[in-house]
Amino acid sequence: MAYSDSPLAVPLRPSGRPWRRDLLLALLCVSGWAFFASLCLRVMPERDAPPAPSATVSSATVASAALDAVQWQDLRVAAAVEPVDRYSEPMQGRVVVDERRTARVGTPLAGRIEQVHVELGQRVKRGDPLLTISSLQLPALREALAQADNVLALTRSDDARVQSMVRERLLPAKEAVSSAARLRQAELAQHEAAARLRALRLDTARTHSFVVRAEISGRIVEKNVVGSQAVMPGDSLLQIADLDAGVFVVADVFESELGMIKEGAPARIRTRNPPFETLESRVDMIAHVVDPLRRTVQVRMRVTNSRLRVHQSVEVSILRSTPPGAAEVSSAAVLSNGDRHSVLVLDHAGKLRRRVVSPGWESTGRVVILAGLHVGERVVEQGGHLLESLRPELF
Repeated sequence: MAYSDSPLAVPLRPSGRPWRRDLLLALLCVSGWAFFASLCLRVMPERDAPPAPSATVSSATVASAALDAVQWQDLRVAAAVEPVDRYSEPMQGRVVVDERRTARVGTPLAGRIEQVHVELGQRVKRGDPLLTISSLQLPALREALAQADNVLALTRSDDARVQSMVRERLLPAKEAVSSAARLRQAELAQHEAAARLRALRLDTARTHSFVVRAEISGRIVEKNVVGSQAVMPGDSLLQIADLDAGVFVVADVFESELGMIKEGAPARIRTRNPPFETLESRVDMIAHVVDPLRRTVQVRMRVTNSRLRVHQSVEVSILRSTPPGAAEVSSAAVLSNGDRHSVLVLDHAGKLRRRVVSPGWESTGRVVILAGLHVGERVVEQGGHLLESLRPELF
């Protein structure tokens, strides 16, 4: 090793490149310290999260918190308002005929269908042929009429003879009275036999069949007969309805909503298929019988001058009338727990109180409270479930 000529002998840096070794040692030291620091950070316990800011209730707002607590910003208080009459949500309805303007078609005699002259939905006029029926009873009726005609002719001849003999005083006067009674009875028997055949509207070209004709004008809305079918008196074979006079629309309403619907209330009827049509009507009748299975009641509306078809499916909305003392709030204000419904009411002291209510119908995001809340009282309109879950001590 070389030394300098100065009094203090200081060793000089050796020649070559020993500084690279020093740099390598320095890098190793720094890497070691970095690795040690990372281990310390991993094993260091995490600090506890700061507690959520406490909520305070006042007359202006239900809760206040840090601006970064997004869920608290959705709380809103609003006053209950007086409800307004609204149309109900669309209910399923159906078109039925007016039974007072229909006629059921049957047969007066037992027989078999020879020909059906009409189809379902066809328009007919009064007197049009509907059915041709062959019957073995028809010859018997014709024979009865012929016998009645013969008896009447003989009775008239006998009565003329008796009346002549009474006038010549060959017979007592009482014989004339008896003869007139026998003549009257024969006339009645002949009239009855002729009326039976006349009611059948017989075709003179047929001896064993008769034609059933329409009693009213309208459309065939029911058909329960086919060719060659055996028929009996009392069978309902066809039904004719006068649709020009109007039809009924029937909707099934739950019995819990009957108190909100009155006879005469406006109703809107909308068809479900093109061309879409909205008709205005009124409630004509509310049935007094509840369906024991569906717990519904039929509500009927009358519609005239429309293109509705029998058994067509439509949508019905009825204007509901609000009972006295009811209030209206947002649907989100009602907290439901099974069959129990409640709202959070903000009193004058700034305290939240839970109150059980009886909700009515709901429409367009609003619900009518029938009992338990008054108009003007302030309720938590939005965020009630959040308060109930995070701050149960408030209630």
